[in-house]
Amino acid sequence: MNNDNRELEVVKKIIESNAITIRDVDNGVEPFVYSSGNQGPGYIMIKGLCGQPEVMHFLIDALADKVCSVCPTVDYIDGNVTGGVVTGWELRNKMSEKLNRSIPFVYLRGAR
Repeated sequence: MNNDNRELEVVKKIIESNAITIRDVDNGVEPFVYSSGNQGPGYIMIKGLCGQPEVMHFLIDALADKVCSVCPTVDYIDGNVTGGVVTGWELRNKMSEKLNRSIPFVYLRGAR
């Protein structure tokens, strides 16, 4: 599968999984406030895909291919607590397999 088809398939899987929420901010609905402090009309709940393993595994595989091609010398994978731990761990496993070496995993806990 070429990159364009793979990217379209990723988008299709995310849309079909019902992981996207869009708010009508142009008509007065409050925007999402992202952890960065920025605001916007859309949110993708990737951590909610843990209940859809076939979708999650497809997305992790696509991400692992992308990261391996851009940065094959990655030293470790981290996942933020709580939403990124499962995704990060799965990415670590898939990249370790693809790169044929064990990649350490750490989790990132922010302070409030």
